[in-house]
Amino acid sequence: MSKMTSRELMLAAIEHKPIDRIAFWPKLDAAYQSWYGKQLGTNNIEEIHKLLGTDQHYTTGGGYDIIHKNNTSQESNNTETEHNIIYRIGNYILTEKHIWDGPSCSWHPVKHPINTPEDVKAMTEFIENMDINPNKESIKNCYDQINACPDALWAYGIGQSSLMHFVEWMAGIETAHFLLADVPDEVEDLFNAYHKYLLKITKFAIENINTDLYYYVENTSTTLISPDQYNKYCFENITQYGNILVSAGKRMALHMCGHLRKLLPKLSQLPAAVFEAFTSPPVGNTTLAEGRKQLPNQCLIGGTSAVTWLKKPDEIIEEINGIITETKNLRGIILTSGGVMPPLCKPETIRTVAQWLQNIPVN
Repeated sequence: MSKMTSRELMLAAIEHKPIDRIAFWPKLDAAYQSWYGKQLGTNNIEEIHKLLGTDQHYTTGGGYDIIHKNNTSQESNNTETEHNIIYRIGNYILTEKHIWDGPSCSWHPVKHPINTPEDVKAMTEFIENMDINPNKESIKNCYDQINACPDALWAYGIGQSSLMHFVEWMAGIETAHFLLADVPDEVEDLFNAYHKYLLKITKFAIENINTDLYYYVENTSTTLISPDQYNKYCFENITQYGNILVSAGKRMALHMCGHLRKLLPKLSQLPAAVFEAFTSPPVGNTTLAEGRKQLPNQCLIGGTSAVTWLKKPDEIIEEINGIITETKNLRGIILTSGGVMPPLCKPETIRTVAQWLQNIPVN
């Protein structure tokens, strides 16, 4: 058994230092807990990890109040199954709606606030008038979370890049690309406004929240955007965030799911310590071996996909053994389920794989 805690093990992997076994973080979420918590006698994700013998990595966030200025405001009208958000920019109103999906224990957007060029301009004005103020009680809550599980690797979630936020939450995939094609100048103004807002959160995080990693979300990858769009709208901004963090002695992590292969040459130039989640085919299109070759200096968190974990334990072990053999250099690698662990994978399956991984030597 490893003598290192999850945090010690993962930090060593991030820094490409010697480790006594492969770090294995199955991404257990609220959905997994809702399926198996009663069976395992706990409603706590940390306890489930301990029962399974797996490593723990969590993210905290917030710590500030959002301030709306110059005749802008935001209202929420929520029920157990619906989130309705109203953005007011003077007399101009934008609305957003999310519904609760029980099986996945998550919110899904069903109505986006941006549909027209006029909406883009209004949202730009709204974001330009957003500011943040540190909230001492909320900052304390962040540290309470961290202190409750000190052996885990902890990250602070700063937010999604401008393009990702636009595609996923503000406009939706189809409308986002139509607007990028039809009114690129207006959309770029919106991106610039949101970029400046993320810079405020980055500065806040550096000054107020001390964690092992600082995450930006790039769900886009190349399943929702093209490599050229990534280069144009994401790369420069992400580079700026990373440089700010590095200059403050912090580590930047990028959550990037989906198809990464065509982005690898560009990603190798980013000042990121970590890329997560390196999702294998058939869900993703990039293997750990490909990533290790083109991103030799960064830690890669990933390696499998949800499809892997729908197999029998011996088949999962055989697949992971092939991944390990192909990757060769296991320093700087943290094995995960890629995306969240599918609830169809039973706890005893995860435990069996975790026990097998305990005995794999790391060169």
